[in-house]
Amino acid sequence: MTNLLIVDPHAELRSVFKRLAERLEWSVCVYDAANLEDMLPLIKKHRPAVALVDVGMVYVKIQQMMEIIIEVVPHCRIVLMTPFSSTKFEQQYKSDKIFAFVSKEALPIRFPQLMEECIVGV
Repeated sequence: MTNLLIVDPHAELRSVFKRLAERLEWSVCVYDAANLEDMLPLIKKHRPAVALVDVGMVYVKIQQMMEIIIEVVPHCRIVLMTPFSSTKFEQQYKSDKIFAFVSKEALPIRFPQLMEECIVGV
């Protein structure tokens, strides 16, 4: 069973990505959080193999969130979701801790392939 954590302030988007994940052929257990405070207990309890994190959460320091995830689950594959396609975000958050960057508009299309890449070897 692979645990997936979705961190996004929009319940509708979390719901869409949750449904997409549940339709995959793999055994994926999905947890979702709206913010850093909701994320902390989920990270500690479920130790996700993959975390989809929205970089558009202006009230959260993304670097701090990534450090928390990596501290608790060192091998977690972090996928940063950006509001739109832009290398600006990749340059700003580039790190060896980030598995991938993907725009929210492209994520529904790329989701199955991206999850397969994340889950292989987990």
